[in-house]
Formats: sequence, C-alpha cells, structure tokens
Amino acid sequence: MKTMTQRVLLLLFLPLLAFTSRLSAQNTAAYELTVDYAIMGFGRIATCESNYEINAIMQNGSTNLIASGSLDGLNDGEVWFFPPQTITFTSDNPVIRIAVWSKRKTSCSKTAAAGEIDYLLPVGNITWFDVNVGGLFTGYNLESNMHISIKPASISTATPANGDVININRTGSTLYSSPKAEH
Repeated sequence: MKTMTQRVLLLLFLPLLAFTSRLSAQNTAAYELTVDYAIMGFGRIATCESNYEINAIMQNGSTNLIASGSLDGLNDGEVWFFPPQTITFTSDNPVIRIAVWSKRKTSCSKTAAAGEIDYLLPVGNITWFDVNVGGLFTGYNLESNMHISIKPASISTATPANGDVININRTGSTLYSSPKAEH
C-alpha cells in the first residue's frame, strides 16, 4: 500500500515525466535519402529477368526498398538513366548502408553475373551528405554510377494555381476546394 507522500510525489513528477518524454520525441529529426543512378550495359545484351534492387539498410537492421527494376534489353555500352528515388528516415533509426543487388543474364539458362555490393555511409551524425559512387552494379560496366544524397526533410505547404488547398496531416493528404476570395 502506498503512503500519502508517495502518491503526492507521483502526482508531482508525472507531468514532468510526460513533458520529458515529449521533448525527447521532438528531438527526432527527419531526413531524406535520394539516389539517382545510371547503369551501363556490359558484354552481351541483358535478358531473361536481368534486374537490380537498391535497399537502404537501417541501424536497427530493417530494410527499406528504394528502387528495383528490370534491365532486360540493356546492350553493351548502352546507358540507362533512372529518375531520382527518395525515402525518408529519422535520426533515431538512420540509414547505415546502401545495398545494391543486381543480376545480368545473357540467356535464360546462363547468369553472367549476380551479387550484392554495399556502400557503407560514414559513421556519425550525417545531416548533409552527397557522393557519387561507381561500380555498384554487379555484372554491369564499372562506369555505372549512383549519386547518393542525404539532407534534412523539409515540410512545405503549396497552394495550387486553381485555388484548391492541400490539407496535410499525419495520416495523409486530402485535396479540398476552398472558397475563392472575391476582389
């Protein structure tokens, strides 16, 4: 059975505990990791489910798929450019490495090369980071390149030209029409 003093102390320190928890939650920062890349063919044409996959490996061991796709039809010396892909992560579970898995088949029964190559991000607090890395795609020309950048995530509000307003909340975004001001 608790004494009256213990109850009073608990009631006094409970708000302080809640406030401290709230402050530590506010210290978690969000970051964006963006990759854009170009893959150059090597040897014979890539066929029969030649593909790639790019994953972000997080500090807690989880994996976040950044991009994947087919490379069927990529010829020797030909370069395919891919649009930038972005993921968001938080400072309490940062990205520690980028894992790139790729496979090049020269026929449906012959795999010319397959494997994973990882790029380890520098240790420590990375708030801004920008690097170009070559040779990450197994079985493809070493001139294949990946541009990796990390920056703080920005929150922006936009008002489309037609006067509609975008309402952004934690669960998603909804579009609704706002009354237009009369001049």
